[in-house]
Amino acid sequence: SAETTILAVDTFIGDCRVLWEQPPDVRRHHVRQDGTLTQFDRFKTFVRRSGVADAILPLQATSIVGLKLLRSLARQGLVPQPEVIYLDSAHEEGEVLLEMELAWDTVAPGGILFGDDWDIGDGAVKRDVLRFAAAHAGEMDDSLGRHIQSMGRAVGRVFHGVYLSYTTQQFFIRRLP
Repeated sequence: SAETTILAVDTFIGDCRVLWEQPPDVRRHHVRQDGTLTQFDRFKTFVRRSGVADAILPLQATSIVGLKLLRSLARQGLVPQPEVIYLDSAHEEGEVLLEMELAWDTVAPGGILFGDDWDIGDGAVKRDVLRFAAAHAGEMDDSLGRHIQSMGRAVGRVFHGVYLSYTTQQFFIRRLP
């Protein structure tokens, strides 16, 4: 809707797999001669060309800083608690779990936490999501899968309250109201 704002929190520097471990000819397109990176400029250009610049507010910060800021603003009543939080983490074991804990503490009751890269790399995302789920099973809505399936998405239940899209490798978790 016209009242929706998406807060896009990212450092816009990429992680090792996205940029720094790429061959020099690939990195050259992302790193200027002065050493600064082009990711943030590319993001802003994409948002502008997509016609959604009025709805997207970019915040150059780590996800941890962004989540703490959003939680603080919501607790002060300056912004509503988000109903949806999407995590595209750095895919490092432990960091994913920390981000999920902060997001869970921030998302509104009945809200959805989801993310991607379930099966990327060494499985760090998957392990941290399952650790999180085991610790918060009593707070998670295990009926979310039926709702997602009714929208025509192919999902499977991988743990109480955790659903995985077979096509996108995104995980979905809903907080109980």
